Amino acid sequence: MCFSASASFTAGAFLVPIGLYCVYAASTLKRYHYFMFAFIPFFFGLQQIIEGFVWLSLNSGDTKTLESFSVAFVFFSHFFWPFWIPLSAYFVAKKYNCPRAWIKLIFCIVGIIIGLVGFISFLLQGYDIQTKMCANSLDYTVNSVWHSIIGTSAPKYVYIAIIILPLWISRDWAIKVFGGLILISVIITFLFYSYAFNSVWCFFSAVLSMYIVYLIRRKKEHSYNYKIKMGT
Repeated sequence: MCFSASASFTAGAFLVPIGLYCVYAASTLKRYHYFMFAFIPFFFGLQQIIEGFVWLSLNSGDTKTLESFSVAFVFFSHFFWPFWIPLSAYFVAKKYNCPRAWIKLIFCIVGIIIGLVGFISFLLQGYDIQTKMCANSLDYTVNSVWHSIIGTSAPKYVYIAIIILPLWISRDWAIKVFGGLILISVIITFLFYSYAFNSVWCFFSAVLSMYIVYLIRRKKEHSYNYKIKMGT
């Protein structure tokens, strides 16, 4: 979490087993197309645990450890989520032969390209990241190749679009709701926590990922129209 080490570790302690349960439920219910969604709480839990160590390193003044855990956090925030979430939506759409499945795949490919170029260039630059406490939250200042090419704000908006739009264009209403909840968290973060956007938004998204328990456990997949379900 973005407010203290204990809060981050607590969030991680809840989310990791919730994610494992989601994977178990998806397997038991034979909803394998939701497998990638099922892992989302688990990975958010790992990210929160990592941020707990960021807090500890920052408080102890251990710059080398702080750098390592900050890079691990940025791996999730800047590389992992921009391809994992679109790909999760793609597999659900592919299961039901949704004609817009290819759009989600494009979002995934764009996310991979942006993530790889940004993260690899970030590593080659020698971990050009500054992590500091700002109003009881963590601020990760990351200078990647995208910031030097297209400015400081544009990459953030592209990132948000890659995360949210694949969820919104889904024909599964529950996935649409998930996308809507994430958008609300974006708005709240911009309005009240813009000074620590990466950390706070990841926390809100981590909390919202518990919704995936419902997404997988619901009795009926109120997903696609009857024509697609019937294969006509």
